[in-house]
Amino acid sequence: DGGSKEAHVHLDNNGGGGTGHLTVNGNVIATRAGGSKEVEFEIEGGGIMTVNGNLSLTCSGGSTDVQIEVTGTGRLNVNGNLNMSYTSGTGTVDVSFANNAIGDVSGNVVFVSNTQSKSVLTLSNDAFFYIGGNFSRTASPNNYGKVSSNQSATIVYDGITAQTFAEDAGAGTDGVNYVNVRIDNTFM
Repeated sequence: DGGSKEAHVHLDNNGGGGTGHLTVNGNVIATRAGGSKEVEFEIEGGGIMTVNGNLSLTCSGGSTDVQIEVTGTGRLNVNGNLNMSYTSGTGTVDVSFANNAIGDVSGNVVFVSNTQSKSVLTLSNDAFFYIGGNFSRTASPNNYGKVSSNQSATIVYDGITAQTFAEDAGAGTDGVNYVNVRIDNTFM
């Protein structure tokens, strides 16, 4: 939307009964093209969002973020690529996992940005992030895209084909911060 409407999806399973689960059989595209209202997915308390396709988040204008927050044993499954694209505006594209949350992307995590700290994946407080493909950034000099993780977060490479560690240094202050890494790849 260009500005007057806010898009917010909140999944929480603390009440039980499976009410905090959402499955999309196809692609999900969330775009902030202008305005001041946020685009947000919030998954917490055992809530689960599964995308059987690509999940594409784009900020091409506006003053607020396009974001996904997964916390408190929440889980985000993407059976395709996670695309995070920033081209303009003062907002960011931000995906974060914290407090035992799990992210599982069977494909690639693709960062596209033209400036630093605008396309960010954050892992903290015992979060696990499984990736079946690779972290991908645009070629230098525009190799922006940031993965930030603290001491208790873990990145798990669990693909079935050869995988490549992303270089830690990117453009500006962006880079991939590896703390705990587990290799569960089955490629031979």
